[in-house]
Amino acid sequence: MMMNPGRRDATAPKASLELMFAVYEYGQQIKNDASKDDQAKSRESIASMVKSIDTPLERQLLAMLLGDYDEFSPDQPLKGGDPAKFVNDLFSSSNLLQGKKMKKGLKGKNIKKEKDPFVKLSNQLAGRFFKAADAFQSTGPTRRALEAQVANAVFNVYGSSLPPDATFTLRLADGVVKKYEYNGTVAPIKTTYFGMYDRYYSNDGKFPWSLPEKWLNPPVELLKAPLNYVSTNDIIGGNSGSPMINKNLEAVGLIFDGNIESLPGNFIFDDRVNRTVSVHAGGILAAIKYIYKADKLYNELMGK
Repeated sequence: MMMNPGRRDATAPKASLELMFAVYEYGQQIKNDASKDDQAKSRESIASMVKSIDTPLERQLLAMLLGDYDEFSPDQPLKGGDPAKFVNDLFSSSNLLQGKKMKKGLKGKNIKKEKDPFVKLSNQLAGRFFKAADAFQSTGPTRRALEAQVANAVFNVYGSSLPPDATFTLRLADGVVKKYEYNGTVAPIKTTYFGMYDRYYSNDGKFPWSLPEKWLNPPVELLKAPLNYVSTNDIIGGNSGSPMINKNLEAVGLIFDGNIESLPGNFIFDDRVNRTVSVHAGGILAAIKYIYKADKLYNELMGK
């Protein structure tokens, strides 16, 4: 498998989060008596963001984020309530999120006293993020020292028989397609499109399991096609988008993630459960053929 440095991106409410961080930083400027020019620029930036924030998708993504945050954070902004209702109430009650009242929401005293619910939420989320980031960064020297010790120990045992890892350079790493134990059962080596439709129908087609109309009447051939698969390749450090190549030098997939058990890979690789997750080349071809009807492209990829 050829591997390149990359990173993973989670689905998140981009506009809402950017606005929260901007509001939090604006509050810090007021608190620290930043220059009037800097504060004015922040207000301009916030005003520009507010114009494009209120969309159905952004509300849904923000509700998903807050639902997860409420479950694990001691702040619990939702107090265990319904995330969608909280978000709708937030947009209707926040002066800052409403164009005509936005200037009132941005007044220094309102920011300081957290009178606006969006300001309060921004301080909770962004404040906790920066606190966690500072805590993580402060452990950098200790973590690097431990990583060096682990790397030296591995080298003392295996020497140069193992390929280099996490060097941010183009490299090759080997692995095999392999099942693993998961939640009291055994995870198969692959998933299929059938599983995607099971999620769709099990959740009555509701977001986030909804599907475009183009996908709603799939042929049996698509249902059977492999979608994703797992392998023992070590991709810690970020390799999303790297090609997966078999022993015949054929491209058989693209890496896009690792399973939850792969996270300790920063320190030690355990091939019993550590797995790379790749989209299967067969799944890409199936979508091109049965959904998008791109026959010329399909024939070209198949060498016809």
